[in-house]
This record gives sequence, structure tokens and C-alpha cells, in this order.
Amino acid sequence: MSSDDTLSQIRGLNAAYLVLIQQLLLRDRSGEMQRLRLPVHIADVIAALTPAQIEKLASVPQMLCSFSFRDTLVLALLAERSEIKARV
Repeated sequence: MSSDDTLSQIRGLNAAYLVLIQQLLLRDRSGEMQRLRLPVHIADVIAALTPAQIEKLASVPQMLCSFSFRDTLVLALLAERSEIKARV
């Protein structure tokens, strides 16, 4: 995969992430802020973004979302659990 392909995928992921977060915040602001661990000032900015601003922000060459699992045991247990469900 070329670096152009990678950057294109990152832009697509960023755009989808921002749109999803914005929709979630508009639906249930306080609940989603807590679930996503977003401070009020960040939630305010994301909720107010226009489509053009989302597109511009999504085009940065880094992923805007981050991996939230910090505990390898929890991650391993969740991965194992999903493998068990897939077999059933």
C-alpha cells in the first residue's frame, strides 16, 4: 500500500469518525461526552462543525481517533470473547 493510499484511508476514517461523533453528541450530548471521555470544550467544537470544517479537519495526515484500550488483559479477553461468538 502506498503512502498516498494510507493518507487517503486516514482522511476517510477521520471524516467518518468526526461525523459519527457529531451525530452522537447531537443525539445525547451528556451521555456521549461521558462515554467518549470528551471535555465540554471539545464537544462544543465538534458539535458545531460544518461539513466543510469536518472535511478540512479530516484531511490532516494523522488519525484523530485513538485506541482506548490501555489494559492488555481486557483487550485480550474481549478479543477472545468475540472469537467464541464467531464460532457459534
